[in-house]
Amino acid sequence: MRLEALPVEIISGICRVLGRRYFRDSGDEVTVFYDDRDFQALRITCKELYHKTEFDATIRYSCLLEVLNIPLDLDGIIQLYQISKKIAWRDWIDKLFLSESNLHDDSGEDDEDDQHDPIYGHIASPARILHEELAMSCRASSEELQLLAECFRNLKSAKNLSRIQLNINSGHEMFLHAMVLANFPHKVATFLIHPKDFSTVGYGSFLRSPQNYLSVVKGLQIQPSFYGHDTIRLRTSRQKAENNKGLHLQNYRPTTKSLTQFISTLNTIESLELHGCRSRPCLRLCHGCDDLFVQNFARTVYSNLTHLIVTNMFISGSRLRAFIKRHTETLHTVYMYSVTLTDGTWRSIMQGLAKLNVRCLVLTSLWQKRPAQSVTQGVVYPTGYTPQIRIYIEGAAYIKEFLHFSVLLFKTVSNINSARFTKPPPKYHEVRLFQPPTAESSRVHSKSTVAIRQYAGVGA
Repeated sequence: MRLEALPVEIISGICRVLGRRYFRDSGDEVTVFYDDRDFQALRITCKELYHKTEFDATIRYSCLLEVLNIPLDLDGIIQLYQISKKIAWRDWIDKLFLSESNLHDDSGEDDEDDQHDPIYGHIASPARILHEELAMSCRASSEELQLLAECFRNLKSAKNLSRIQLNINSGHEMFLHAMVLANFPHKVATFLIHPKDFSTVGYGSFLRSPQNYLSVVKGLQIQPSFYGHDTIRLRTSRQKAENNKGLHLQNYRPTTKSLTQFISTLNTIESLELHGCRSRPCLRLCHGCDDLFVQNFARTVYSNLTHLIVTNMFISGSRLRAFIKRHTETLHTVYMYSVTLTDGTWRSIMQGLAKLNVRCLVLTSLWQKRPAQSVTQGVVYPTGYTPQIRIYIEGAAYIKEFLHFSVLLFKTVSNINSARFTKPPPKYHEVRLFQPPTAESSRVHSKSTVAIRQYAGVGA
């Protein structure tokens, strides 16, 4: 009997072992994943096999679909349209990121052919310039706009879609217009904002009338640069004076009046992400981080704010505590990665968090200026608490317990940044974090991970 003539159940049984791989981590948990090359070759053999392996493809590709990254160009929009047409595929999408176009050039020109001028720095290759021009023309095209709107119409019925994020510095007009044309019924749109280029790039009507889009805008993600600031070096005094990348140099303040007005208008957002300039405490004060938070967010009340993420920031502890206090009724997810307090203490922040109904808490590399030792005598962490660099806890009861003991037994350790300094380095102290024994058991696998484990016969 020919393979394509077999029942769907038997073909699926073959697919379940095709390219299956296992990995056992340090915690003795089995991780399963699939190498899909042979499976893809099988699917394109004939139409019958393609249709009979549709269920297998949905499960095997679920990890890619759950967090879907699509370039915002014609090819990417067509790809998104094909995915959004399939009900089983679109129902897996949790987060959709619309990103920069990928450069594929048959002539072999790519990033390695980009030029570097000693004064002006990076100069793109001709192939890259042409590629970016085509991408920009796509974002100004009415045909692509209608196709993107059709994608959004399909995604309106996606069961698990929580976010559509524009990860580039252009295309805002097209993106929002498509959502309006699709009459999207709830808030999903999240935007990456680069303060340096705020008034000069393609925000269009989003900048002029942000209040018109409050029904679809879910969140903002603010960061100093669209480029990896750890890899960028401004080599000349001219580059530093112009600071075209928007990096946080001394006395640089990114806030403008238009940025402040724009952010204050979007006070119904549900998610706010603030990304600063450095992951290690090598400054006494960052003018850029301080200006960004104080001028735009510190005094604003967001009526629906549920998610707060702060990373790589130098921030005032007293202002951060006040911000958290103003959102006690709504905040339930808090992430703090590599955050340095320029005043106040993390003990005070934890006391503030303990008053919230936090259901997901992530803490990593927390720093403050003042040292602290536990003032509670005779009290120790319960059995099972272990020192960890990163704390991830889900579940309000587990988080309450963790914060109780973290406040009670709060202490820091001195840790000087190993980077080279021309002057005496600033003194900061890192918070000792202890992972509760319930934290790992409280974590849940993503839906796609559970589905793939069951599909592979490993179990949830």
